[in-house]
Amino acid sequence: RMDLFVETPEHIDIIDFKTDIFPEACRYRVQLEIYRHASQRFSGGKDTRIGIFWLRSSMLEWQETAMPENELVALCAAAARSPSHSYDS
Repeated sequence: RMDLFVETPEHIDIIDFKTDIFPEACRYRVQLEIYRHASQRFSGGKDTRIGIFWLRSSMLEWQETAMPENELVALCAAAARSPSHSYDS
């Protein structure tokens, strides 16, 4: 689930809070891109920014480059076929 969702007349900001000791935004790229694509679809294409707020350092890191939808779908499909991973929240 999204930790923070803010909608303004101009855009949407989605921020996910993380407690990792060593911040590695790449570990959460697919999760955040799912949020971005879902919000754009339900908002009629409104510009959406996604970011991670690292709680240990109080740093907000915006993810600037959007993943193409076909690449995101392929990654999600591959994850769904992989029995060796647990995707519990």
